[in-house]
Amino acid sequence: MVKESQKIVAVDQDIPVIDMSLERSRVSMQIVKACETSFWFDSWSSLGCIIEKLGERGYIDLGIPKTATVGEVMAMQRRRHHRTGLLNQIEEEITKQRMCNIAGERDIALWKGEKDSYRNKFVTSETWRQIRNAKPEMEGYKGVWFSHSTPKYSFITWLVSKNRMATGDRMVLWNQHVNTSCSLCDEPMETRDHLFFVCTYSRKVWEDIAKPILQHRFSLDWKDILNYVCERDSDKTRNFIIKHVFQNTIHSVWGERNARRHGEQPSPVGKLVKMIDKNMRNKLSTIRCGGRLTYEDGLQFWFASRQNLI
Repeated sequence: MVKESQKIVAVDQDIPVIDMSLERSRVSMQIVKACETSFWFDSWSSLGCIIEKLGERGYIDLGIPKTATVGEVMAMQRRRHHRTGLLNQIEEEITKQRMCNIAGERDIALWKGEKDSYRNKFVTSETWRQIRNAKPEMEGYKGVWFSHSTPKYSFITWLVSKNRMATGDRMVLWNQHVNTSCSLCDEPMETRDHLFFVCTYSRKVWEDIAKPILQHRFSLDWKDILNYVCERDSDKTRNFIIKHVFQNTIHSVWGERNARRHGEQPSPVGKLVKMIDKNMRNKLSTIRCGGRLTYEDGLQFWFASRQNLI
């Protein structure tokens, strides 16, 4: 509870606190005594930061020094009338604060939250949402970033989902004479949607890995697959395995595509499938060995989905 005799200092946090060269109204402050609250650079009234309203000309217009504190201004014997309405509003605020000010009381610093509300509790998430430029939510982000994901798989999947990979249809925009065909199946135009997973090679890899898990929800269409892996599943183990297998397959197919494009010996479908299978087993074993109970039935689920293919 805030006592009526206490004066409230609202702290504006519109600018990240890491820039310490900014004026004090833009930087976080602790609860301080009234004599330490800056008249010009702290938001001590409903008008906000006075220096932002008046600029440096305000020192002359109000006759208040730049270094003055709120306590010093309250102690001044002053009552001025100005031609400018804003200056008169500031004089009114000074009068109001002087009437309710009690010497020796401590100010209470409040943090500016969402919807211009003020509270005495600092919330990092609210501060972040205020200082950043909000962008539209990324489509399919839940299928890219999740707990226990493998960073290199997530990064490649993120690039693919944004269609930022150097596929044939994108490279031709940089060089008209580049080879745009698919390195895996010789399709004349390699695109993201073709490579994942319409291509005859990547299709076989995806079918062998994902069909036993997805069953009737199995698809070769990129958007359908991305939408599915982003859906919430009551079975958290199954949901994690689908997401990780999806990313592992993308990473492996892209690696094989690059290897062939640079003249390396092609790998058969079976080799890629075995590699993905081994990576999945290693991942689940690592989570279990780490002492986490999350996905503790993951290995059983994975082996059950693979037993008909062994």
